[in-house]
Amino acid sequence: MTSSLEHWYIDSWDASAGRAFCSCRPGMDAIAELGLEAHFIAPPFFIPELVASRAPGLAAARGMFQLGLFIDGREIAFDNLEEIIALVRRVYSSRGMWPGPGGGLPPAPPPPDSPPDLGDAPLRSPPLPSLPSFTEHLKRFIKDDDTISISRLMQWPPLDQISHDETRQLLVAAGVELMDELLSRAPAAARPEDLRLWQALLVDFHRLCQRLDIDRDVFNWRHASSRLQKHFNEAMDVDRIRIGHGHSISGLYELFERLPLPKVIAQDYVIAKGHDPSLLTLLSAYFSHAGAVNKHHVQLEFALLMFAGGCVTTQNRLASYDVSSGSTVSGAFAWFKPQLPTLKFHPSIERIIRQAPADWYRFENNSQGPSNGPGPQSGSRPKTGPRPGPAVNQRKPQTSRASANTINKAQDFGQGDEHSLEEKENQDPIQFKF
Repeated sequence: MTSSLEHWYIDSWDASAGRAFCSCRPGMDAIAELGLEAHFIAPPFFIPELVASRAPGLAAARGMFQLGLFIDGREIAFDNLEEIIALVRRVYSSRGMWPGPGGGLPPAPPPPDSPPDLGDAPLRSPPLPSLPSFTEHLKRFIKDDDTISISRLMQWPPLDQISHDETRQLLVAAGVELMDELLSRAPAAARPEDLRLWQALLVDFHRLCQRLDIDRDVFNWRHASSRLQKHFNEAMDVDRIRIGHGHSISGLYELFERLPLPKVIAQDYVIAKGHDPSLLTLLSAYFSHAGAVNKHHVQLEFALLMFAGGCVTTQNRLASYDVSSGSTVSGAFAWFKPQLPTLKFHPSIERIIRQAPADWYRFENNSQGPSNGPGPQSGSRPKTGPRPGPAVNQRKPQTSRASANTINKAQDFGQGDEHSLEEKENQDPIQFKF
């Protein structure tokens, strides 16, 4: 049991891999004490494990872990262990907002003055429900609230009352928007390998729609050119002999990473110059900080989230298995809701969570860290490695050293300015409670 004078602190963490050592101590006077209660947190379940002392956590800061959690040079004190777990999990989930090495998205479409000749008429999405309860809670979460000391519990509402027709419209609308974006990226005069990659992605997307029983609505060839249907038929012929592909989709989150977001919402999820947001970007954004700050297309975003959730919850279902769209959306929401952020932090911490993916993206692609502002920083240069997806995708923890550091006055990665653990402890940071 902790006394009223004790708080929880992060001793060290590797936020990109969702791992952290934390301890409970009575204040800054005990910062050097090793024999205090300490825990280790890691995915996929983020259940704290009791460790013998603080020594392993402090020693980890000499390697791939970042020492402590500071804002303006002051250490953050948490009221309980649950707050640290929520923070580590949310920053970890945000890592899926940017693509891994090599990306995988089809090339961006050409300028509007030279669109490819893909169809006689644009695909049209069905009307979407208003979702008043979900929309209201979403706006309440993303709004800054300086009255929060450290965190506040957030209760998300149940699924809005929507009819059977509306549940189907949700799935079809998401499929049509994704399909329309894919069609706009069809290689017009590309190399054969580019065409094959695009065709393979089109076939995989078709199988997702088959799984949700919306393929006939989404792949409506009456609104597509004969050239496009020819591409699809060729892709199906090639796909039948693809080794190891079979009739099921493996690597579902990798496929989400290859499906580009519709243009109407993609601009809200661009985290750096050259970043092309995907369906995985949208999932990670909601799991880490409830999506973009500006909410102009909540209904469409919700439809895309239910499309992704439906694909996840039905991935072991045969395409011929008949299930209603209402059951699919209900199951998708039951999967989606528990992964939304349950604790809303002080605006300073919320900004750190939102900023982390942009800093990681800048580091991995430009070999340098943030020039200013909060973001990832480590005493030594991180090793490159695969990027973890959302926490629900229970992959093994990654070993990337791109740990999220939350010091507003961040140093540049390229400077190579390393400090020993003893030097950092001697800085004697001030205990900080908002």
